[in-house]
Amino acid sequence: MKCPHCGEELVRSTKNPDYLLCYTCKKKYRVPAAPSSNDREVAARRRREAERARERDTAYTQMLDIGADDDERGGHGGLIFLIILLLIIAALVVGYFIFNIDYIAYIKQLLEHIRH
Repeated sequence: MKCPHCGEELVRSTKNPDYLLCYTCKKKYRVPAAPSSNDREVAARRRREAERARERDTAYTQMLDIGADDDERGGHGGLIFLIILLLIIAALVVGYFIFNIDYIAYIKQLLEHIRH
């Protein structure tokens, strides 16, 4: 291992083997602990979870892109539905005010006919 300050090779201490010494800087550093198998399992699990999250994000983005493609190709089903609904309401208003059609009486007659 190299010294983080000067870059010289660190030497293991003979008094305490848990430390590495730099004779140039006159500093000692604790020997980093080797990662345990549990740490490796946790890191692997985190990598898998991050990969799944990226896959979900990619799938969600692709799903949104499909909807955008429909709009670009003329997938205006909601707008067409709204226009048809407005035309039906306009026809009912014209029938009521211009032609004096009594829709309530008509619905009552229809319900009476259905009951019998």
